[in-house]
Amino acid sequence: MTVGGRTFKIKKQFMDDLRSKDMYNTVKSLRKALLILHSPQDLIVEIENAAKIYHSAFHPKSFVTLDNANHMLTDKDDAYYVGNVVATWSQRYVDYTKGVKLETHKQVVAQLGSKGYTTRIQAGNHGFIADESESLGGNDFGPSPYELLNSALAACTAMTLQMYARRKKWDLQDVKVHLSYNRSYKEDCDQCSESERRLEHFEKSIELIGNLDADQKARLMEIADRCPVHRTIAGNSSFHSEIL
Repeated sequence: MTVGGRTFKIKKQFMDDLRSKDMYNTVKSLRKALLILHSPQDLIVEIENAAKIYHSAFHPKSFVTLDNANHMLTDKDDAYYVGNVVATWSQRYVDYTKGVKLETHKQVVAQLGSKGYTTRIQAGNHGFIADESESLGGNDFGPSPYELLNSALAACTAMTLQMYARRKKWDLQDVKVHLSYNRSYKEDCDQCSESERRLEHFEKSIELIGNLDADQKARLMEIADRCPVHRTIAGNSSFHSEIL
C-alpha cells in the first residue's frame, strides 16, 4: 500500500482478520460517543465507508471533513489540526483531570523528552505546550519560552490595569497590551562584565479603550509598571537549582 509516496507493508493475515469482522455491528454495539474524520481526497477509505460507520453509530456522534488531507495525515498541518479537533471534541466525554497531570510539588513543571523541543507544561490545573520555531529545530506547536515570558508580562499588566480601574469605577472597557523583548549591549564599556553590558529591554505599548480623561490615562500608565510580573522581572531575583 502506498500513501503520500510512502510504501507500507500489511500482512495478509492481518487483513483477513479485519475482513472477518462485522465492523458496523461492532460500532453499533459500542454505545459510546464517536468522532469520525474523513477526507474527500482519501484514496484508501472511501466516503461511503465513513458514512456507514456514522449511520451505524448511536448518538452522540460527530463527522468532520478533512479537506485536502490524505489517509495517513502526512502533512504536519493536517495532523496538528486533527489533534486539536480530537482534543477539543473529547473534552465533553473524557475527564482530563484524572491521571494526565504532570505531578510536582512546585507551581509549574515542564517535561521534554530526547527529541525535538515540544515541551509539556503543567501550571496548576492547566496544561499546555511550549516549543521553538522551525528555524531553531522545533515544530512551532506552541509559544517559545520568551513568548511565554512576554505573555506573562502582558497578561499581568492587563489584569492589573483592570483591577485598578474597576476599583476606581473608571470606564476602562478594554485593554490591549502589545509587548516585545530584545537584548542589546552597552557601547564603550571595556570595564563592564558581560552581564553588566547586557541590556534586557521590554517594549510595552498599551491601548486603553473607554471614556477616560488625560489624568486617568496617565495614572493607568503609572500603574502598568507596577504589576507583579513587571516588578519581578525588574527586581533582583535569586535562583536555587537542585537535582531530584
